[in-house]
Amino acid sequence: MNNKEFKAAAVASLLSFKERVGVKTVALDLYEIYGMKKGIDTWQRHISACFDPDRPEFFDFCDVVNMCRLYGIHEPLFFMCNALGYERPQHADGVETELKYLRLSIAEARLQLEEKESRMRELELSAGSSGDAGVARFSRS
Repeated sequence: MNNKEFKAAAVASLLSFKERVGVKTVALDLYEIYGMKKGIDTWQRHISACFDPDRPEFFDFCDVVNMCRLYGIHEPLFFMCNALGYERPQHADGVETELKYLRLSIAEARLQLEEKESRMRELELSAGSSGDAGVARFSRS
């Protein structure tokens, strides 16, 4: 696949934003996120050009991620994953994700605690056995 074909395929994955939301809404939302200093008309022309596969303008990765986040449309992200050979991300529920990370951190802390307890037992055993070996014993006879 040459560069022109790749851009056409990438733009095709982005067209879901244009069709469902509209160029003007995308431009206004990204303009608001970035706090742009340029005029909104210039920005809207840039966004329109990014949707055209024959123009040399591209969306930044941040643009694509922000659009996916804002509109809940993930086709462009899936296109990137397929193009790069990565698995598609799974939608994570906020509560389940927090619980997952909490469980992982508890398991990690438990392992660290067990390792420290094991080292303490080893030190106690080595201190108890080495303490008697270096002491001379005398008997009264």
